[in-house]
Amino acid sequence: MLALEKIKASCNEKTTDTKKSALTAYLFDQISSTMDLASAIQQGQEILEPHQSIELNVPAHELQGLTAVLARGQTQGRGRQGRSWTSTENQGLYATVCWNPQAKLNTLPGLSIVVGLALQQALKSFNLKVSLKWPNDLVVFEENQTQLVWKKLGGILIESTLNAEVCSSMRLGFGINLQPVEIAPPAQPISLSELGFYQQQACDENILFVTCLFEIIENLNLLLNTGFAPFQERFMRDSNLCGKKLSRNHKVYLVEGIDSQGALIVNDPQTQEKSLLHSGEIEL
Repeated sequence: MLALEKIKASCNEKTTDTKKSALTAYLFDQISSTMDLASAIQQGQEILEPHQSIELNVPAHELQGLTAVLARGQTQGRGRQGRSWTSTENQGLYATVCWNPQAKLNTLPGLSIVVGLALQQALKSFNLKVSLKWPNDLVVFEENQTQLVWKKLGGILIESTLNAEVCSSMRLGFGINLQPVEIAPPAQPISLSELGFYQQQACDENILFVTCLFEIIENLNLLLNTGFAPFQERFMRDSNLCGKKLSRNHKVYLVEGIDSQGALIVNDPQTQEKSLLHSGEIEL
């Protein structure tokens, strides 16, 4: 079960550099959603829901307003396009990282991929082979001779607040199934428990959250300093999608990769015409 003292101890153990930054983490038992509370905290609203908070030591960074909001359960957890996200208490890791970038949105491309690759790397450190299914799903692929079969482990939701053309605040939300859950078809769920996560020595959701948080901080720093190119390269190298068929609106395409803004590059095998997908669902 999530516990701030365990999270703090894990942060202290992992933060070995002399240069450190402080981050405030909030933990709620059950709330509407971590995204809702994150937005309220960024707006300076009084938090009436019972909660705990603690200061964490994290790797040094230049990210303004960095805060973490966690919940043991959510009553109105959501994914992209307002879809419901199953958030039974203590069955998943539900978290939102708040950030106030104060930058134009077009200078922060592909954020769902940036965060997704961070989570993928965090899970890889626990010897879990997890892939990023464009644009925002953490999945386990099972390949057969005709198609990719995938099971959903988690998802990412990015929300931002714009002031004129400047992104004044951003919420980077993610959920990961810890225990078996039921989700709406056509997706098939899978959980860390089913993947053997808890059979590893000293593995629990507190260590997992800290590992995810540190990877997110590292990727956001890298995005600010170098742009999206390293993430485009990593996605192209590691993705199970490249070269595979997908369908969208009942039409079949071949995946070629992603562009410099994180859009999916697809090719119509009949016309050889390339096009970009900027959002929406794809079927494999």
